[in-house]
Amino acid sequence: MDIDKVLESYDDDEAIKFILNTLPTDIRQQFTEDDIQYFLDVIYILDESCIIDPDEFRSKILSYAKKDEITAITANNVDYLIDGEAAYFKSLCE
Repeated sequence: MDIDKVLESYDDDEAIKFILNTLPTDIRQQFTEDDIQYFLDVIYILDESCIIDPDEFRSKILSYAKKDEITAITANNVDYLIDGEAAYFKSLCE
């Protein structure tokens, strides 16, 4: 697997659609595409920080969301977003 090719094929619009489609219906209704784009922007920032501890990563996402008043991202649903983005990334590797 060539990571550079995978990263080049990463498309935020496709990631947003993918993530929204992976969310349970009741959770999906809580998010707009802008909320998901915000989430992707935050994880990009965190990836640049090389945070590898899952609990710290999750905590940082929630901290950013709280600071920026993104009320859709909560402790109850952030794992769905993380899992959806990971599944999108994995789909690019196949």
